[in-house]
Amino acid sequence: MDALGQICSAALQQYLAHGQARGLDTAAALQLADLDPTHIQKPDTRIHGQDFQTLLHALIKQSADPLFGLHTSEFVQPGSYNVIGYIAMSASTLQEALSKVSLYEKLVGDMGTTDTTVDAHQVAIRWDCLYRQQPARQHLIDNVLGSWVRYARWLTGNDQLAPDQVWLEHPTPPAAQVDEYRRVFLCDVLFEQPCSALVGAPQLLQQPIRQPDPLLLCTLEAHAIQQLNQLGVDTKLSQRVKQCIQDAIGHSLPQGNRCRAAGHERTYPASSAGRRRPELAKAAR
Repeated sequence: MDALGQICSAALQQYLAHGQARGLDTAAALQLADLDPTHIQKPDTRIHGQDFQTLLHALIKQSADPLFGLHTSEFVQPGSYNVIGYIAMSASTLQEALSKVSLYEKLVGDMGTTDTTVDAHQVAIRWDCLYRQQPARQHLIDNVLGSWVRYARWLTGNDQLAPDQVWLEHPTPPAAQVDEYRRVFLCDVLFEQPCSALVGAPQLLQQPIRQPDPLLLCTLEAHAIQQLNQLGVDTKLSQRVKQCIQDAIGHSLPQGNRCRAAGHERTYPASSAGRRRPELAKAAR
């Protein structure tokens, strides 16, 4: 079994889109990683983590960009997170959206785990990367934290949304690179920290999401549970997810497709968070 687990092919697309925008030879990088370009276009395809790391290293080397991972965050889309991205779009606040991440992040892959701590004065959203080899580790951390911030801005319609600080475990880079981190995150960025996290006031998570949709949220979460079961994720986790949904909607989960509203769709405006409009109907299938 691959020590790095698996990753959903949808999560690759940010890296490839940025590579193509930079004029990189993405076809050669895919070939080096033994990945079929046609196969990875299927959003639910799972690929080996070792192959993903090989692809990432190839793209980083071609780009000669020490902030390649940070810059890939510009290409985040709802589909980058598998069904989780669409679940977040249907939540009412950032806090509700974030609460779903730890439940469903296995659907995106085995790259890392999310942990959120909240007290009266501070919230810290920490991401623990499971990849140990550099440079993949640093670029994955930069991508994940950068993508979270950019996606939260898009979800809330607030382009200036920012944490108070970003903590990174990386060594302190040259001053020009520090400035680039600050440009992306719009806040102070601290290096050589004990963990990598977004840190801010608890009120940050109370930001409302533009178009909450409880019915669609129910549909998408039911679909996510099915995907977890298909992946063989611990049944106890699936049961915990079901209980969370039941607690939220106040009754038992519907069976089959009864949760889905016939013909129910929403349209979302194009933005810097996505180069195309999400196809929610496909996500819920």
